[in-house]
Amino acid sequence: MFNSIFRAAIQSYLSTAISTFLAFHAFKSETTADKLRAFVTIPMVFLVFYFPYFSYWCQRTFITELHLKQTKQSFGSLYTNIDYYKLRALSFTMLFLYRRLAFAWAVVYATDSLVYQMTVTLYSSLAMMIYLACNLPMMDTFTNVVQLINELALYVCCCTMFLFTDYISDPVFRYRIGWFYLACTGLNIAFNVLMLIISIIIDGRKKLRMKSERDESLRHLTAKRALMAKKGIAVEPKKSASQVAKEMRIARIRARKAIEEALKQQSEEEVRNDLEKANVKKEPEIEEESKVGEEPRIEEDSTKLEDESKAQEELKRTNSAIERVDKLVADFEEVFRNYPEE
Repeated sequence: MFNSIFRAAIQSYLSTAISTFLAFHAFKSETTADKLRAFVTIPMVFLVFYFPYFSYWCQRTFITELHLKQTKQSFGSLYTNIDYYKLRALSFTMLFLYRRLAFAWAVVYATDSLVYQMTVTLYSSLAMMIYLACNLPMMDTFTNVVQLINELALYVCCCTMFLFTDYISDPVFRYRIGWFYLACTGLNIAFNVLMLIISIIIDGRKKLRMKSERDESLRHLTAKRALMAKKGIAVEPKKSASQVAKEMRIARIRARKAIEEALKQQSEEEVRNDLEKANVKKEPEIEEESKVGEEPRIEEDSTKLEDESKAQEELKRTNSAIERVDKLVADFEEVFRNYPEE
């Protein structure tokens, strides 16, 4: 539900911002209709300014859950094709919407000044291009390149807008610049269409490859079952996709428990060894304490810090191992997702 609302809000943000600014520009409170219009306009102004930051706040709040399927179903539209493992990439949607907000302001409030309009358009496009080049916020290189080329084409078109004014006195030359402007726009549209076709072909090849691998595994399994039936070996009944998915989930839970128990035993053994070493070194430390004074306390503090660092390292290893197991099981579930039912 929320995902559809966020998608509609992002897609209609520019038109909503322009209409809100127009209503606020014609703000009156004389008649009942004007008061009703003002009652609706003031909250809309707040929403228009707050929604970009709200999109960033949602991503930062649930930054550890952005990869989950439930989170993507709730507000995945806020970070579609964004590399949410990069912290700076999370601000892409916010900057994208604030640039549209600046453009809406220029359209409504800077109608009498071409300089203000061009300044807002040029600098917002340049800032977005610098952000994309420095951070590469998209999930893959292909999408990052497409975004950069689109921003570059937009910036070039904005730069040529100055040349359509009286700054160029020759109308024939302005006419030729117009053809250059149309050529840039047409090439940009053709480039995006070409990239769309290439992405469709790449996705189709991936699906065909997965289907061929799945069919090959099914043929191999069928041949193996037939050979076992000829030899008189008992053949296990064919499993459905739901049974395979259930077994994969059980295997994932067992693997995670086994890893946690192994790491727990390893940490207990390390603690036991540390205690034995501490008991062995207890008498020399007492003698040194009587001689030196405060040095054993410093050593104890250092050992505590080392133990804490070891515990943090073990926790990181545990989390990485669990993530690897989850990824492996997810790959198996993806392979057996289209497993034929009985």
